[in-house]
Amino acid sequence: MGYVEQAIRSRLTSQSSVTDLVSTRIYPQAAPQGASLPYVIYDVGSNPVEAMSGHAGLTYASFSISCYATTYASVKEISEKIRLALDGWSGTSETVLVRSVIHNNSNDVYGNPKDGSSMGIFQVNSSYQVGFVSTIPS
Repeated sequence: MGYVEQAIRSRLTSQSSVTDLVSTRIYPQAAPQGASLPYVIYDVGSNPVEAMSGHAGLTYASFSISCYATTYASVKEISEKIRLALDGWSGTSETVLVRSVIHNNSNDVYGNPKDGSSMGIFQVNSSYQVGFVSTIPS
């Protein structure tokens, strides 16, 4: 069985509107040191949904997706392309049956310049709720 993280990454890397902007620079939890901008980082936390008669087999995961770029316009475009690729999506990817993806909110962040650079990094953090079918415990 695949993981929901793999399903989300697979969905994003299959969308040319996203890969035209970030290529395959979509990383779990942290970008590698020295990664080229722009890039995307995702992180997930899951909690099973319990039905009245036991485990329902449906899990909801809260996803954080953060976009990083050298300009505000670029980071906003990346964030919007990701939202369009995910919000409302359902389907099977990486053997995970995704029932729904809902965009909750986004916020903009500016990181101050580092290493003597004259320009900081622009960031958009977005949260999503993903409902997917998980293995039902016996």
